[in-house]
Amino acid sequence: MIILASVLQVDFVNQEMVDLLKNIPDMTWTPGIPAIFAGKSEEEVFMMIGDTNINFQHDLEPDLLEKEAAMETQELLEKAVLPDSFSWFDLKPECMRVRHITLYNESTGIMKTCPAYWAFASVGVFGDNRCILGRDPVRVNYSEQYRISCDNYAIDKIYSHCITGSNNYYHWFMTGNGLPTEACISYKGEYHNNYTKICPTECDDGSAIVTTTLGINKYYDGFLYKPNDISKEDLMKQYMMKFGSLLGSFDVYYDYLFYQNGIYQHKTGSLQYNQPVIIVGWGIENGVKYWLCRQNWGELWGESGDQDPENYDQLGYFRILRGVNHCNIEETCYIYEV
Repeated sequence: MIILASVLQVDFVNQEMVDLLKNIPDMTWTPGIPAIFAGKSEEEVFMMIGDTNINFQHDLEPDLLEKEAAMETQELLEKAVLPDSFSWFDLKPECMRVRHITLYNESTGIMKTCPAYWAFASVGVFGDNRCILGRDPVRVNYSEQYRISCDNYAIDKIYSHCITGSNNYYHWFMTGNGLPTEACISYKGEYHNNYTKICPTECDDGSAIVTTTLGINKYYDGFLYKPNDISKEDLMKQYMMKFGSLLGSFDVYYDYLFYQNGIYQHKTGSLQYNQPVIIVGWGIENGVKYWLCRQNWGELWGESGDQDPENYDQLGYFRILRGVNHCNIEETCYIYEV
């Protein structure tokens, strides 16, 4: 007699953890099971969001130009009036694009294995800020796939950019190469194909690639060096008001996977990895200060950018505690003059 053994799948984002979180006092956010994670195993969840630590730490010493930029920033901040709340979502909603990443091949039903969220965050900031500052007359969708396939500064030869990458040298790629539009080179998503191994030399339709680059500017690599006597929080605010969305990162703990709405504060669960994120504003609610951020998990996750529970068309945002470097959200931020 042959006995067929079956393995019972354990949902990684499960009701047991939801119940635990709901019993924690003084919660400032609502836990639940996001639709994108429902019924998924641990392996499937991390295939969707990236099972690795993103190399996002800035390891370069500031040069003279960066130090001069920091001194000028200090002078600007001494004259600046920073409001209690500010949001590019409110001021320029037409520029805030929540990127919907299709993680399944619709024809085969097989999950795609190249999330590359480090690339989605940096390309998203580029598109945001060209729209915010009027460099593009409308919000242009630029190609994440081109950066995934072509940015040799950030490449991890083993993983072909799919689950690990770096934004440390983003400015080098963007000033030297730049990005075409998504209409030229669309997101392919599969790990085991040439799109993640070979930089394309023409658009998907065979036409010539035309790229848009960053300007050469005195802020060099965009890393926010903190001048003396200025808080990193105020520095981030000032740059955000002047240049647009910030490119940042934060530490993702297990409980964050259960976020539905509110101001996230880590309560329980182990560190999973570090996630790139787009910071678009700040505010305060019931005395709790927060950053408003856009995640790259699509519009079926998170809360609306204006926190309206009925605004289902603008999901993809979350808020996180501000001013205390919670989950290292204020540790490493970049801004670029587009």
